[in-house]
Amino acid sequence: MYDADYPNRLKKLQNYAASPELPSLLQWKPAEAGHALVWKTTKELFVGVAVVQVYNYRLNCGPNGNYINPDVGKFVRSKFQFYSGRPSDSNFSEDYLKLFSNLEKLQQEIAVTKSRRDMLFVDASGKMLRFAKAIFMEREKPLKRSPDVRYYEDVVNATEENQEDLGDTIDDETNNWPVEEKYKEALNEIKYTHRVLPLRVYKDSEYVEPRNVNNLLRNSVVEVLFSIHHTFLRSQVPAHDTFRANIEQIIIHKQQQTFDETSYSKTSVRSGPISADTFNVKHQREDENESESRPQKIQSAKGKGTTIL
Repeated sequence: MYDADYPNRLKKLQNYAASPELPSLLQWKPAEAGHALVWKTTKELFVGVAVVQVYNYRLNCGPNGNYINPDVGKFVRSKFQFYSGRPSDSNFSEDYLKLFSNLEKLQQEIAVTKSRRDMLFVDASGKMLRFAKAIFMEREKPLKRSPDVRYYEDVVNATEENQEDLGDTIDDETNNWPVEEKYKEALNEIKYTHRVLPLRVYKDSEYVEPRNVNNLLRNSVVEVLFSIHHTFLRSQVPAHDTFRANIEQIIIHKQQQTFDETSYSKTSVRSGPISADTFNVKHQREDENESESRPQKIQSAKGKGTTIL
């Protein structure tokens, strides 16, 4: 949870992504594979900040990301991703609509087609914003693979001259990346050419380990730092524009119970039947509330010389 002054401090930042004047301060600049959003004055990469609510829908921020199997896509191209919407936090709920509007304007400035995919979504549930980030980055120079067979004497007696024969050392983050057992072979295939880029996720100023990220993000109100990238896919049929709100950092503020989580589901079936009243939502009708309080209001108004119609 944040302190009382946090909303005011955040909204004063020039990179607060819901700020009405933000689009006028930014421009698109050619990048390696498309365009990146930068500041007009400095030409530096724009890294915005927003407060959103993470949905359980397609939440793939664990070690495997959104990878399913080789038939769907390559492991090396897998991404962390989460879909977000209007936060339940009243300090930022209205700002989410301003954020969405700003991003629509920025898309409009660079898009070649009317088909603008992968970042902004509108459906029956409302307006959703997708954030994503590549899990792997290609190494500047591929590492030398170690021999399939190592003899104990070679390892013990390794010198600077023959160390290369034993292969390069893979960084611990990549070598120990905690993917599910069924994905370890896929990781072993790419770890010499690519390295892992873990998500920067924090809760109470503590780093969240990769295995725990999905559970802690689910339905949470978060602060997210992000950059924005655009690519026009001319060769695709049909040709379209793709946008990505690239995750730079996530800070978890509030965790809330999701609508599909109920206390009864954790109790033993042998403990007895569940009363239907368990699921009865207590709504108080506004007219009933007015009716019950009307005599009190009349009595109070009489004392003040006010007429009640």
